[in-house]
Parts: sequence; C-alpha cells; structure tokens
Amino acid sequence: MERVFVTEFANSTTRQALFEQYRAYTDRLLTLLPGGFTQWIDGSFVSRKRDPNDIDVLTFVDADLYSQHEREIDELKQAYRMQRPMLVDAYFVRVYPVGHRLRFDFESNRVEWLFDWTRTVGRKPRHKGLIELDF
Repeated sequence: MERVFVTEFANSTTRQALFEQYRAYTDRLLTLLPGGFTQWIDGSFVSRKRDPNDIDVLTFVDADLYSQHEREIDELKQAYRMQRPMLVDAYFVRVYPVGHRLRFDFESNRVEWLFDWTRTVGRKPRHKGLIELDF
C-alpha cells in the first residue's frame, strides 16, 4: 500500500504524513485487537489525487472482541477525531456471526458502507473501488 499510494507520489505534500498516521492508528488497533480485523480504505487517499486531506478507514471487528475493548476503541477514535487536521477518519462496524440475532444489522451496515464507498455523488456520479486489508 505504501509503495502505490505514497512512494509513487513523490511530489505529494500530504501522503507521507497521512500514511504514517494510518500506520500508527493500525498498530494501536493490532495491540488492542489481537484477534484480528478487516479494514476498508477509501477516499481520495486511494485515488490519483496528489494531496489528499485524510485517509478514510472502516474497521470490521468481531462484536465480542469489540465489546471487550470498547472503552479503548472509543478512546482511540476520539483521539484521532480531535486531531486538527484530522488525518485518519475512522469508523467501526461490529461483526456478528451467522445465526446471531444481530447478524442482519451487521449485513445491513456492510451493504450501506459498500454502497456509500463505491460510488461518487454529484453531477456525474461514477463507481469507484476501495481497498480491503485483513489483519
């Protein structure tokens, strides 16, 4: 990811700092959530824009693991939202197993995020991609 979205943009004044903040954020999550998680990366950071303003990150976490570390996750989210400028725009979705009474909520959230993050809005809407990473 670094080679494609940072190194190949030698003239960017923002990409290196964004990636460093993203890496620090993800390293903290890896410490909090040793059971693993999946991330979707979206927004102008994963486009050809030379100087994106932030990096959009959606993290899917097992619901039980999320509940065990909810306080720490909330503190992490708050810390990154308080940064000015906000470099990592972070969101979470709890993943419920098949058969769980809240599985439909997870599936609905996932579809909504997928819809929102794979198209643009405006006068000329178009489809776009996102990056999925498993940790």
